[in-house]
Amino acid sequence: MKRLIAAAVVAGLALEMAHAGPLPEAKPDDGELDVLLIGDLTKRDLLLTLPKTYRGTHLPHPKATALRGAVVEVETPGPLPVQLDGEQPGTTPARFEVVPQALRLRVP
Repeated sequence: MKRLIAAAVVAGLALEMAHAGPLPEAKPDDGELDVLLIGDLTKRDLLLTLPKTYRGTHLPHPKATALRGAVVEVETPGPLPVQLDGEQPGTTPARFEVVPQALRLRVP
């Protein structure tokens, strides 16, 4: 298990736009969560890097680390809100786990 410290954590699946967004290498069917740990950025660095995020060209970055795993645990010194797609289901500590074949999709 890796333990890393970050100012922000972004996790997600592949976006509909191929090879773009905060996690351009993410794949929805690889059985792993993709996590982007963001260190303490200055305002200047944030302004320069944010546009690159939408193009998927922000990595590598000295203050960002991309990781993958079937299980992701987020621990903080005190409770912090967890946001999932705009919802706030609880606080840290939090555990996220991939459940293979949990969704059935019907595609026309």
